Amino acid sequence: MFLKRAMSVLLSASFLFTQVTAIVAEDHFDFCELLAQDTIEELENDGHDSEVNLDQIRLLNYEFNEFGYIENIKDIYDNLLVHYEYDDLNQLVRENNNVLDETILYFYDANQNIQRQEFYDLSHTKNLSNLIDVINYGYTNKDKMTFYNGQTITYGENSNPVQYLNGWNLKWQNARTLAKMSNLKLSANFTYNENCIRTCKIVSSSENGITTTKTVNFIVKDMQILSQSTKTVITDNSGNIVDSKDDTITWRFNKYGIVLGFTYNNEVYHYVKNAQGDVVGILNKNYGPVANYTYNSWGRLV
Repeated sequence: MFLKRAMSVLLSASFLFTQVTAIVAEDHFDFCELLAQDTIEELENDGHDSEVNLDQIRLLNYEFNEFGYIENIKDIYDNLLVHYEYDDLNQLVRENNNVLDETILYFYDANQNIQRQEFYDLSHTKNLSNLIDVINYGYTNKDKMTFYNGQTITYGENSNPVQYLNGWNLKWQNARTLAKMSNLKLSANFTYNENCIRTCKIVSSSENGITTTKTVNFIVKDMQILSQSTKTVITDNSGNIVDSKDDTITWRFNKYGIVLGFTYNNEVYHYVKNAQGDVVGILNKNYGPVANYTYNSWGRLV
């Protein structure tokens, strides 16, 4: 059975399998096999014919180097999606990414902090051409990042950043808990329970005399957020309500506590994940595509 296939990871939905980039130095095939079986059980429990839906499930093939780090990611047709190269310290130094259509070089300082990224047109040879972009990083002598791509980061008490990227000003409480963040366009306030799990978020923005305020309340059990309710209120410059809306999201978990998807305003949606647990797609209740996401090697949405 395909679930036993060596060095393969469940992805699901053929339209998504070329949208994934990933890098992890761990081998989770047994766990991924459980997730794959759980996905199949979910399909069957929802009344879908597993023989039909199994044909929609796709596998990514992961090839590892001798140290257990991902070297190649391929689709089931053996097409190369991403190739990774490492230095003697097992630091990622080059990425040939067919999905993003670019080659990226990574450089590090003596403390193994990333120092610079260089982006080129895609190449699978040593010859690189057309430098597209460069991102530089700066640090204190204690490995604290103080500079990123032309922007500075300032720290306050307890080594928390107080002035961050893109003009964000941050305020903290109880040493390490973010209480407020604001810039010229937005402000957000946060409250937490006794376990420092966020229970409320209020985000406000104003433009052209119109203010939009979103109040998000989270339902928490133990250390896990189960659902959230969002009330959006739009007011004019006199404080009159122009529009309002209520939304509810409830997350759905499997027996291992892994989130499978969510229910949004009574509509069921399913997550599609890669081996690292990144959400790379969303399917509707009929397992049709709603959205897909691509990440770089550091897990940042691109």
